[in-house]
Amino acid sequence: MQQPDNTHGMTSQKVSLYRRHLARLAAAQGVFSLPFGEELHDAASLTELLLSHYQIEADAQKDKSQLHLIPDRRFLKKTLAGTIEHLETLDKLITNHLAKEWDVDTLDPVILSILRVGTYEMYYTEVPPKVVIDEYVEVTHHYFSEVECRLVNAVLDAMYKSGARDKI
Repeated sequence: MQQPDNTHGMTSQKVSLYRRHLARLAAAQGVFSLPFGEELHDAASLTELLLSHYQIEADAQKDKSQLHLIPDRRFLKKTLAGTIEHLETLDKLITNHLAKEWDVDTLDPVILSILRVGTYEMYYTEVPPKVVIDEYVEVTHHYFSEVECRLVNAVLDAMYKSGARDKI
């Protein structure tokens, strides 16, 4: 897929960071779709499906003066594959960091998807925990108000403070 050249003068580093942010958003969308079709459980196929949707949007906006980039394919595929592979463990980790009256079955499905991908990054990657928290709070802002953003922040922050990476 060809990347639109409408970067509004952003540096290559900023474009790269923004494409990773879009990959995180797309990964949450992909994880949300998992219960809706067995054929979507393959990270490679799911990555291509998600990227095609972003490409359609970018193509539709090509003539407008808006920034429309495509998610980072490699980062998206790796994040989806890892999240899918560790889904059961991720749900347990999320439940362990929720208030006692909550578990993954009581969470909004979009919030759960965001937390699953954020938890994967928190536990299984070298991305700094504070970056993970900031990024997934920002992903949450795409869909929800401040209340839900605080929930995502609280759960991911609790993981960070409990020494997440040392416990897996």
